[in-house]
Amino acid sequence: LNKERELVGIYLSAHPLDDFRVEIEACTNMSIGELDDLKAIEGKEVKIAGMVAGVEHRMTKTGKPMGSLTVEDYNGTLKMMFFSADYTKFKEFMTQGSTLFIKGKVQPRPYGENRDLEFKVESIMYLDDVRDKMLNSVALKIPVYNLSEKVIHEISSCVEKHKGSAELKFLIYDPENERNNVFMTSRAHRVRISNELMNSLGLITEIEKVKIS
Repeated sequence: LNKERELVGIYLSAHPLDDFRVEIEACTNMSIGELDDLKAIEGKEVKIAGMVAGVEHRMTKTGKPMGSLTVEDYNGTLKMMFFSADYTKFKEFMTQGSTLFIKGKVQPRPYGENRDLEFKVESIMYLDDVRDKMLNSVALKIPVYNLSEKVIHEISSCVEKHKGSAELKFLIYDPENERNNVFMTSRAHRVRISNELMNSLGLITEIEKVKIS
C-alpha cells in the first residue's frame, strides 16, 4: 500500500484504515475533514481516527521539546502541534504509519488576542487497542415480522463461526406497537468483534441494523 501511495499518490487496492472499519464506525463521531470548519463544531467532543502521515520533532526557541503530528483518513488531513507536557504525553504515538484513535475538544486557544479556535487533543490510543478496550457488545435490531426459523439458523451459524468475549444482544421490535418490543442478551453465546463478523451479519438481510458498542 505504501508503494502504491509513493508511486501514484493514492491508495489503489485498499486503504490502511480498512482493517479498522469496525472501530471507526463504532467509536468515531466525525471524519478529519469535518475539522476544517472548527466554528461549526465549537465546544463539541471530537472522536476521529487516522493514520500518521507525518511527524516532526523539534525544539522551541527556549530549548524545550515540541513536535507535530499529521494524521489522515479517507477524506482529510490534520496537523497537530504539541508542546511541553503534551509533547511528552503523546510522543510515543508519533510514529510514521501508526493508526490512531484520537479524542479531543474544539475550544478557544488559551493564549493570543483573538482566541482563535483549536482542536485540543485530550487522549490518543492505537487503533489496534480500541477493539479490546472499548468494544464490548454487538446488538442486532430485527423487526418481529422478519423472525423465522431460517433467520435464527443463519444467526446461530454466524455466531458459531465467530465465538469470542463480546456480548450478543437483540432488539426484537414491533413497528406497529412499541410496547411489544423485546430487548434481550444471549446467555449462551458471545462473539468476537471483527470485520468478518460484520460482513457475515450484513448478508442476513432480515437484520435491520447491527450496532457495535
